[in-house]
Formats: sequence, structure tokens, C-alpha cells
Amino acid sequence: MDIAQRVTRLTELVNALLAEHEQEVGRPPAGAEEIRAALREVAEIPEYARGLRVSGRRAGYADASASRRRGR
Repeated sequence: MDIAQRVTRLTELVNALLAEHEQEVGRPPAGAEEIRAALREVAEIPEYARGLRVSGRRAGYADASASRRRGR
């Protein structure tokens, strides 16, 4: 499972917990919107990282993550 899939799964789980709380209590938990906003920001990280890799390759830098995967 890649990072984007993990973030998606985490978002699904947290949203389910927030919905369950709201259903049981009758109102959203305190800080629910802040939690959702933070999850949206986290969801942007994989795309941001991809952009950094692309711009790094254009600038002539090697993909360090690929080197790590090869055990270097």
C-alpha cells in the first residue's frame, strides 16, 4: 500500500469515527472541522512530494527514494 492509499484509508477511518460519534451523541465532536482540515492537508503531502521529485529530476538530482529502495 503506497502513502496515498494509506492517507485515504486513514481519512476514511477518521471520518467514520467522527460520523459514529455524531450519530451516537447527536452533534459532531469538538474539533471535528479542525481534524478534517488537518486530514485534507495530510492528503496533499503525496502530491507535493511527487512534485518535488519531478522538479528535482528536472534539475538533475537523482531520485533518492529510488536509491534507498535499491539498498544504496
